[in-house]
Amino acid sequence: MKNEDIDEPKYQCKLKFLSYCEEAPLPVLLIVVDIKNHIAYWLNINRKVLKSLRSEMKPDAKSISLKIPKENKIEKSHNEYLSKWEEILEEHKKYKKLSESTSLEQIMSISNEISKIKSEHPDLDVKYKIDTATKEKTISIT
Repeated sequence: MKNEDIDEPKYQCKLKFLSYCEEAPLPVLLIVVDIKNHIAYWLNINRKVLKSLRSEMKPDAKSISLKIPKENKIEKSHNEYLSKWEEILEEHKKYKKLSESTSLEQIMSISNEISKIKSEHPDLDVKYKIDTATKEKTISIT
């Protein structure tokens, strides 16, 4: 972290890292350290942050400046950041449960449709497969 960034913490971040953040299965916290003043700042790089950065990105850019809220401080004498990090994890757990239940609903809907097709056309063999690694969905009818 540069000295001129102390009043308004920021970090020049590579777009490749932000691409990773977009696909990351867990929350990503960027931690920037001011070694001279023994202070670190953190930023939760979530969908909201990524969305706001898209409007600032230039087509040929390889990096972008991330502004970090000054209150997102990590200091030896204060540990308020820990409760904020716990909130981030709890929010992630809620979101994950919501997305998993949505996926389950979609699977049940597809399963019902396949059952309907099988009952109307007993001579067809209909299968539905989800590759858990790639999340690719395949329906085969023979």
